Amino acid sequence: MLKTIESGRRFLRLPLRSLAVVIATCLTVSPGHPQDPAPSEGQLEQETNTGLDPTNLPPTYGVIVTQSKFATGDRLRGATLRGIHKFGRDYAAVSIPILDFVPGTPSDTYATGLGDIRLEYLHVFPNLSERAVHGLGASLQLDTATQSELGSGTTVLEPFYVLSYYKKETVQVVFIARYLRDIGAGFATPISDTVLLSPFVIVERPGNWYAQVKFNNFIDLKSAPNTFTSEVGIGNVIQGHYNVGFFYEFPLNHDSRVFNVQARFTLNLLYQF
Repeated sequence: MLKTIESGRRFLRLPLRSLAVVIATCLTVSPGHPQDPAPSEGQLEQETNTGLDPTNLPPTYGVIVTQSKFATGDRLRGATLRGIHKFGRDYAAVSIPILDFVPGTPSDTYATGLGDIRLEYLHVFPNLSERAVHGLGASLQLDTATQSELGSGTTVLEPFYVLSYYKKETVQVVFIARYLRDIGAGFATPISDTVLLSPFVIVERPGNWYAQVKFNNFIDLKSAPNTFTSEVGIGNVIQGHYNVGFFYEFPLNHDSRVFNVQARFTLNLLYQF
């Protein structure tokens, strides 16, 4: 009988002792907030997709409305039909502009019609790290403008490289390097030869709001001057699908104002799947 009671006491001591150890461990844990882990490859696709990061484009269809003013007083305005298709790690996009040219002097003529159609393709490689994603692609701007005032007058090939770094879950730093090659006159005699460097920052805010600050550096490999523009924008992804964004691009020096653009306004009206 005594052995049975003693065995029961030993049986009760074990769980009580273990419980005491667990309680003591919990009481000694620091109440500080743990840091969010770095997003893995499957976590980089965020809940709210701004549609601005070229390495993480959702399937998209919609209209982009633009108006540009140049140093000559000419204005170019219109609407571009935009479509993006995603398959695996690859993206394909097409942009079809319908433009209206308003001359800066009464002696010039108005022009309305189809602009230069733009085709794009991007392959996203496996992640460089837990926060860095990169890809390689190309754009082809076709000489499809129905009138000379509505296009570049040539076909332009633009291979490009893009690197996206997730500094935080709500902040991205993106860098795009493009090489613009005019192939309208053949590869042997290019009319223009330009490198475009475009670093920008994307910031996401509560309520599906986002903002962008972007810099464009056009480096002419054949002749000076080089031009610099900046672009700021703000937008909102309504109900996770309707992406409405407003952007303003402006020159950063005198040469950019004369040879590039005085001001460009863009309104995105897009539906993301």
